[in-house]
Formats: sequence, C-alpha cells, structure tokens
Amino acid sequence: MEIEQLLQDEIKDELQGLSTLELGSDKYKVTTDGIVKLMDKAIEMDKINRDQDERQANRNEDLELKYRQIEAEIRDRKVKNVITVVVSGVGTVVTIWGTLKTLKFEEVALRKLGVFILLIRYTNNLQCGKIENRLLFRKRRVHL
Repeated sequence: MEIEQLLQDEIKDELQGLSTLELGSDKYKVTTDGIVKLMDKAIEMDKINRDQDERQANRNEDLELKYRQIEAEIRDRKVKNVITVVVSGVGTVVTIWGTLKTLKFEEVALRKLGVFILLIRYTNNLQCGKIENRLLFRKRRVHL
C-alpha cells in the first residue's frame, strides 16, 4: 500500500509539473512519456492487487468449504458410531433376553419333565406293585 501511495503521489507531482511546461517541447514529451509509464505501472499494480485479492477470496472460500466438509464428516462419523453402539447394544440385549427366556423355558420344561418322569415312575411302580400284589395273591392261594 505504501508503494501505491508513493506512485500516486509521483503521478500527481508529474501532472502538476506538466502544466508548467510548454506544450510541444521536448521536456513536455519526456514528461508525458514518464507519466504514461507511471500510469501503466499503477494499472499493473492495481491488476496485481485485484488478482491477489481474488486469489485470497478463492482460497478463503476453499478453506471454508473444506472446513464445512470436515465438520460434516465428523458429524457423520459420530452418527455412525452412535448407530453402531446402539445396534451392538440392542443385539447384546436381545441375546441376553433370549438366553434368559431359554433358561426360563428350560427350567419350566425341566419341571414339567420332572413331573412327567415322576408320573411315569409312579405309573410304573403302580403297575409293578399290581403285578407283585397279584403274584403275592397267587402265592397265597397256592399256599392255602
């Protein structure tokens, strides 16, 4: 910015000095050529500054876009992690619940099976007892 200001001041000084020179003289032509060159340099510097500002703006836009993309990726990762934890937790809970229900079913089934086995044994004992009673009764008849 300092160089631009010095260039603008130099152009103003040359234009003021040009007004004191005689029109058409060699000194006038040399001063005019110098002013034109200074103006060209000022225009070039202005173009360079605008290009630099545009590149900086583009760079800032790119950085902002990348920042938003990174934030979105972080958010997506967090959501995926939460979903993974929830799915794992639900799977674990379902497995534990299924195991408990199976154990409860087996416990009830074993009770029923135990009752059924006792019933079978009782029935067998009754049948065996009847057979023994019949044998005993037959033996008594024979002995009588």
